[in-house]
Amino acid sequence: MIYRLSDSEVIDMYGYRTIDSKTGKPTNGFNKCPLANIDTEQIDNALTYVSFLKPKKVCDVNSYTLKHKAENYLEVTKYKDERYGSGYGVTNGALIVAMLQSGFKYKVIGDMDSKYISINLEFNVSLNSMKKVDKITRLAKMALDDL
Repeated sequence: MIYRLSDSEVIDMYGYRTIDSKTGKPTNGFNKCPLANIDTEQIDNALTYVSFLKPKKVCDVNSYTLKHKAENYLEVTKYKDERYGSGYGVTNGALIVAMLQSGFKYKVIGDMDSKYISINLEFNVSLNSMKKVDKITRLAKMALDDL
């Protein structure tokens, strides 16, 4: 099943259509936006990781960083999806939707004056909660390596 944010939801979030980094023009139909078409299984996988995270006041953790941390966690907890490279992929868009569904606050990355905006968002994630999940991930990976 595919989840799609409406054009108005994306405009509400980003302020306007996202910008194609190669042409500098707004994307047509949000085809470059990470939130355009997202597999709901990916959102569910991302929610598994996000459920361990705690909020803080400042939005300064990049969604792309969180995407990779989610993939590392899912690799050792066996939420396998063969459609994505290593089999444990989580798209950036799925991670963003999971964070929004979980109530985290976000900040758009970019310069609104020059109309440059990143497809990534920054979230208010506690670094301590990220470190705890990283530790669980490392320990689980070490245990699996010993098998």
